[in-house]
Amino acid sequence: MQISIKQVQNSVSSQLEGIIKTLSAQGRRRLLIGAGAEFLRQIKSNFGNAGGKYKETTWPPLSKAYAKRVGSSTPTLKRTGALQNSFQMNSPRANYIEVFTKNKYAAAHLFGSKKQGIPKRN
Repeated sequence: MQISIKQVQNSVSSQLEGIIKTLSAQGRRRLLIGAGAEFLRQIKSNFGNAGGKYKETTWPPLSKAYAKRVGSSTPTLKRTGALQNSFQMNSPRANYIEVFTKNKYAAAHLFGSKKQGIPKRN
Protein backbone atom coordinates (compact mmCIF):
# COMPACT_ATOMS: atom_id res chain seq x y z
CA MET A 1 0.00 0.00 0.00
CA GLN A 2 1.32 3.42 -0.88
CA ILE A 3 0.42 6.62 0.96
CA SER A 4 0.97 10.10 -0.36
CA ILE A 5 0.87 13.42 1.45
CA LYS A 6 -0.94 16.39 -0.04
CA GLN A 7 1.00 19.60 0.32
CA VAL A 8 -1.31 22.38 1.44
CA GLN A 9 1.21 25.14 1.99
CA ASN A 10 4.92 25.44 1.34
CA SER A 11 6.49 28.59 2.66
CA VAL A 12 10.06 27.39 3.04
CA SER A 13 11.17 25.46 -0.06
CA SER A 14 12.16 28.49 -2.11
CA GLN A 15 14.13 29.91 0.81
CA LEU A 16 15.78 26.56 1.53
CA GLU A 17 16.78 26.09 -2.12
CA GLY A 18 18.96 29.19 -1.94
CA ILE A 19 20.54 28.04 1.31
CA ILE A 20 21.11 24.52 0.00
CA LYS A 21 22.91 25.85 -3.10
CA THR A 22 25.41 27.70 -0.92
CA LEU A 23 26.15 24.73 1.33
CA SER A 24 28.72 22.04 0.78
CA ALA A 25 27.58 18.44 0.33
CA GLN A 26 28.23 17.80 4.03
CA GLY A 27 26.27 20.93 4.95
CA ARG A 28 23.29 19.83 2.82
CA ARG A 29 23.40 16.42 4.44
CA ARG A 30 23.39 17.91 7.94
CA LEU A 31 20.53 20.28 7.04
CA LEU A 32 18.42 17.44 5.63
CA ILE A 33 19.10 15.20 8.62
CA GLY A 34 18.09 18.02 10.94
CA ALA A 35 14.90 18.68 8.98
CA GLY A 36 14.02 14.97 8.94
CA ALA A 37 14.69 14.65 12.67
CA GLU A 38 12.42 17.63 13.35
CA PHE A 39 9.70 16.11 11.17
CA LEU A 40 9.95 12.84 13.14
CA ARG A 41 9.77 14.81 16.40
CA GLN A 42 6.62 16.60 15.19
CA ILE A 43 4.99 13.30 14.20
CA LYS A 44 5.66 11.79 17.61
CA SER A 45 4.67 14.88 19.59
CA ASN A 46 1.34 15.20 17.75
CA PHE A 47 0.54 11.50 17.86
CA GLY A 48 -2.88 11.11 19.43
CA ASN A 49 -2.68 14.42 21.31
CA ALA A 50 -5.30 17.11 21.05
CA GLY A 51 -4.32 20.54 19.84
CA GLY A 52 -1.00 19.65 18.23
CA LYS A 53 0.41 22.31 15.94
CA TYR A 54 0.00 20.19 12.80
CA LYS A 55 -3.06 18.22 13.82
CA GLU A 56 -6.53 18.85 12.44
CA THR A 57 -8.62 17.13 15.10
CA THR A 58 -8.49 14.97 18.20
CA TRP A 59 -8.80 11.23 17.65
CA PRO A 60 -12.33 9.90 18.03
CA PRO A 61 -12.86 7.95 21.28
CA LEU A 62 -12.79 4.18 21.27
CA SER A 63 -16.17 2.54 20.97
CA LYS A 64 -17.49 1.36 24.34
CA ALA A 65 -17.51 -2.25 23.14
CA TYR A 66 -13.86 -2.10 21.99
CA ALA A 67 -12.72 -0.31 25.16
CA LYS A 68 -14.41 -2.99 27.24
CA ARG A 69 -12.84 -5.78 25.16
CA VAL A 70 -9.28 -4.40 25.51
CA GLY A 71 -9.80 -3.23 29.10
CA SER A 72 -8.84 0.41 28.50
CA SER A 73 -10.31 3.61 27.10
CA THR A 74 -6.83 4.79 26.03
CA PRO A 75 -6.43 4.31 22.26
CA THR A 76 -4.49 1.12 21.57
CA LEU A 77 -2.22 3.00 19.14
CA LYS A 78 -1.22 5.40 21.93
CA ARG A 79 -0.95 2.67 24.58
CA THR A 80 1.33 0.32 22.61
CA GLY A 81 3.30 2.92 20.64
CA ALA A 82 3.71 0.44 17.76
CA LEU A 83 2.61 2.82 15.01
CA GLN A 84 4.11 5.92 16.60
CA ASN A 85 7.51 4.26 16.94
CA SER A 86 7.44 2.78 13.43
CA PHE A 87 8.28 6.07 11.67
CA GLN A 88 11.80 6.14 10.26
CA MET A 89 14.04 8.34 8.19
CA ASN A 90 16.31 7.31 5.32
CA SER A 91 19.73 8.79 4.72
CA PRO A 92 19.62 11.99 2.64
CA ARG A 93 19.51 11.58 -1.15
CA ALA A 94 20.50 14.50 -3.38
CA ASN A 95 18.38 17.35 -1.97
CA TYR A 96 15.68 15.47 -0.08
CA ILE A 97 15.11 13.17 2.86
CA GLU A 98 12.42 10.54 3.20
CA VAL A 99 10.40 10.00 6.39
CA PHE A 100 8.22 6.89 6.25
CA THR A 101 6.59 3.95 7.98
CA LYS A 102 6.25 0.38 6.81
CA ASN A 103 3.53 -0.25 9.37
CA LYS A 104 0.83 -2.29 7.65
CA TYR A 105 -2.08 -0.52 9.32
CA ALA A 106 -0.87 3.09 9.06
CA ALA A 107 -3.11 3.90 6.09
CA ALA A 108 -6.19 2.42 7.75
CA HIS A 109 -5.70 4.73 10.72
CA LEU A 110 -4.80 7.80 8.65
CA PHE A 111 -7.78 7.53 6.29
CA GLY A 112 -10.12 5.34 8.34
CA SER A 113 -11.47 1.95 7.31
CA LYS A 114 -15.20 1.25 7.30
CA LYS A 115 -14.48 -2.41 6.57
CA GLN A 116 -12.37 -2.73 9.74
CA GLY A 117 -14.45 -0.28 11.81
CA ILE A 118 -11.51 2.12 12.23
CA PRO A 119 -12.26 5.87 12.31
CA LYS A 120 -9.93 8.39 10.67
CA ARG A 121 -7.09 9.34 13.03
CA ASN A 122 -5.09 12.07 11.36
